[in-house]
Amino acid sequence: SGACARQAAPLSESITIGLLPGSRSQEIGRILPVMIQTAQRIREVYPSVRFAVPCVDDDRKQQIHALAGGFPLDIRVGGAHEVL
Repeated sequence: SGACARQAAPLSESITIGLLPGSRSQEIGRILPVMIQTAQRIREVYPSVRFAVPCVDDDRKQQIHALAGGFPLDIRVGGAHEVL
């Protein structure tokens, strides 16, 4: 529950969570908004956590950036192995 999450042990300053919404436009459009909502909730409890999203090309990067709506993401073209 939310109360349990707020009482969790503090995370390291260097924690980065990878979000992997897929590589196709439709997958990203369907899955990433839910991931962003979840990331926002995590960030409320752990403000220092960062999020990284790999993508296959600049078109997907632009799509991810638009869907993020200002939520800070480290979007990496071709960076799936780095994120994993």
